[in-house]
Amino acid sequence: MSVTRGGTALGPASEIGSALLPVMLLMFLFSAIAIAMVVVLRVETVISARFLEVSQALYAADAALGATIAELRALEDWSPVLSGGAQSAAADGPFWGDKSVPGGGSVLVCCGRLSAAGRLAGETALSAAVARRAPSARPGRNPGPWWP
Repeated sequence: MSVTRGGTALGPASEIGSALLPVMLLMFLFSAIAIAMVVVLRVETVISARFLEVSQALYAADAALGATIAELRALEDWSPVLSGGAQSAAADGPFWGDKSVPGGGSVLVCCGRLSAAGRLAGETALSAAVARRAPSARPGRNPGPWWP
């Protein structure tokens, strides 16, 4: 039996709505692609933010090391430094508590879950994601005297 509308044969009654299935499958496919793109974009945003933080920390540590080496080169005798009797001209007091940073704001330097060291420990050692842990031997770096 075929269905007619206005004198035109539309085909068997079993074909009515047959375009619905391919359209639904295409909608599902496009929805899955869109969700995957959103997830990838979110992951890339987090990765780039962490890379920026790591780069800033690396440059700050490199600058601090350079300043320390320059100050130590100016000394004739390192004995007071090694014994703890001498302090750097750039010393900002003890290494704990809140420290003010240039441009405003402060950072809790040491000790506790909310400190910079505590947050770093919480994000690396306790993380379930293996990719966020620091590798013990990094490619291109000499991890020790046993390295060829």
